Amino acid sequence: MNFSSRQREVWQNNVAWLMWLGVHLVYLPGDRSRFLVLLTWLHTYLFSDHSVRLILSVKKR
Repeated sequence: MNFSSRQREVWQNNVAWLMWLGVHLVYLPGDRSRFLVLLTWLHTYLFSDHSVRLILSVKKR
């Protein structure tokens, strides 16, 4: 496969995000906890307002 630099960047970001997800799920005790957290994260990611997650700094005048 021949990826452009943008496609490679998106691929690496997705892999890094999945690794972060996996590491945090592994450290949760119990399969039920892992499953519920995964469902919560998935629901939040798919159905929540993404603009609410932005952190904007307010400049003082």
